[in-house]
Amino acid sequence: MLGSLLFLFNLATVVFSFGPLPGPVPCDETKCKLPDCRCFSSNIPGSIPPDQTPQFVVLSMQGTSDEYNTKMYQDVVQDLKNPNGCPVSGTWFVYDHITDYRTVNNIYNNNN
Repeated sequence: MLGSLLFLFNLATVVFSFGPLPGPVPCDETKCKLPDCRCFSSNIPGSIPPDQTPQFVVLSMQGTSDEYNTKMYQDVVQDLKNPNGCPVSGTWFVYDHITDYRTVNNIYNNNN
């Protein structure tokens, strides 16, 4: 609690000492062109139809990788398929603290 209050006090001191932070610089669409640059927009780049637009889905779970959690992870993703019928793929990031590396190795070796 005290640490949070000190952080907020220090943050307030910085803001009031130097003023508010500047806003974003407007994007110049005449200079910012794909593939090196893209201005923020809700439009799909390249005029790809929405039903053919690739998606990046993030699935986040908190906790260590142990036998119980691994079963839950597998139940969530085991039957997921891409529109072309291929199974989904992903990258797992695990905590080091009290992780059961036998289960992590099992997931890796079984492509689960």
